[in-house]
Amino acid sequence: MSENSSLTFIMKYYFLLFTFCFFIKINCQEYFNKKFVFEDKFITILNLSQIDDTYYLTSFLFFSEDNSISTGLLKYKLSNDIESFIEYLNFGISEKGIQNNSNKLFLFGKNRSSLKELKSINIDLHNFSTLQANSFYSEGEYSFPTSSIYLMDHLYTSYIDDFDGGDHREIGIKKIDTLGNEVWSKNYNTDIELSYAWEISESRDSNIFISAGFHYYNKLGRYAQLTKIDTSGNILWTYKGDEAFDNGAVPTWIAELSNGDIVITYYIHGVQTPDIKLIWINKDGHYYKEKLIDVTAKDEFYFNQLEAGHGDYFFAYGFYRFFDDKKTFGILTKYDNDGSVIWKHLYQHPDYTAPNDYNSIKDIEELENGDIVVLGDLRHPGNKNEIWLYKINADGCYGTDDCPEEIILSAADEENIDEEIRIYPNPAQDIMYIATHDNVKLLNVTLIAIDGKVISEAKNIGNTKHSMDVSAIDSGIYFINVSTEDGKVFTRKVIVD
Repeated sequence: MSENSSLTFIMKYYFLLFTFCFFIKINCQEYFNKKFVFEDKFITILNLSQIDDTYYLTSFLFFSEDNSISTGLLKYKLSNDIESFIEYLNFGISEKGIQNNSNKLFLFGKNRSSLKELKSINIDLHNFSTLQANSFYSEGEYSFPTSSIYLMDHLYTSYIDDFDGGDHREIGIKKIDTLGNEVWSKNYNTDIELSYAWEISESRDSNIFISAGFHYYNKLGRYAQLTKIDTSGNILWTYKGDEAFDNGAVPTWIAELSNGDIVITYYIHGVQTPDIKLIWINKDGHYYKEKLIDVTAKDEFYFNQLEAGHGDYFFAYGFYRFFDDKKTFGILTKYDNDGSVIWKHLYQHPDYTAPNDYNSIKDIEELENGDIVVLGDLRHPGNKNEIWLYKINADGCYGTDDCPEEIILSAADEENIDEEIRIYPNPAQDIMYIATHDNVKLLNVTLIAIDGKVISEAKNIGNTKHSMDVSAIDSGIYFINVSTEDGKVFTRKVIVD
């Protein structure tokens, strides 16, 4: 068989493969960009939980007719693009209200029809159906769920507990077993006027952190607080910040680092815009340094959460709105343990790039290989929110080795990008790069049209990266045939805009 005949056969094979993938909707991509639309509901997206190739997304659902609130649980199976949905009427789920233990999901929230009733719901993953629901009650006059974790076969939940008509507010924690039995319940900050537990999280030594904001009797301002308790509810230590920030709903998020230190974040109001603080305390609960993230005048920048990484780093994410052009991006920053930026990227969905469009990141999950699944929300001005789910690599890029600070994600059906070979940008207009990993050198690179015609060819390259000028090539679908000096051959679909 001649060389041209071989190339024609390869091209026909890959063309049929990609056509097959497209029509039966099997998963042909490693990186994806997906949005979910609810026509009749107002959505506030909350959290993400992943088991294998299945994603579980939680959200508040607001109904405009009667102003009621429910919770939506969306199941998305990536491998065959299947969506399932459960709606829990009059149930308000908490932040981090979804937990899993490999074969069950646990939801924690509140019966919205009751002042004091908290609820946990167990869901069978195989049938995606409710196994049981259990009710729990607080000591105060009114309770509201704030967070939960699953730790050593128990669900730990946090909530606010109001007394004296809301003039006094305490932090409540409950420990619940997998059968829905309450093991213990304790209240904290009983001697402080108002407290709000923003989140609870598991420590590296299998204890529990309670991140909160509070303010004293007869003292202006709200302060950050971090309490570490054991699994019996006993306080191990408490850190109380000495910097007052605004009263109201100013969240305090935390991440425990690989060295045992804990980072706390909150925002304070600068001259014109909120500025973000990062506070470091050590494993014994003592402050030792801080960092101010100063926001450009009139821009808006908020962290929706911090997340510890698998290595010596942590993530911070939320949204950034530019005052000049009114564009809003989801922002994800990777910091090392000392607070130096490893990388920072701003993300927009391709359908939400106009002024005043809204793009925000609400939750992330770092995978074992360093890739990151991102959950966010999207909104056109005056319209309902839409749910946004996408996956990026360990560098924050959409399947490429490098990428700009501002990223507009490509279409949902991005092809699979092999870890051993990278081709970017794809689609490309001017220059397309082909790169390898682990210092493996490129040998030959050939750009081929669908009909098998060779468009461009480079031989005996001898480098780990090669640039190809596609500016004079007609727009359309092509294939790149890449061979490396270690004897491997790759064929990938590319698009020239």
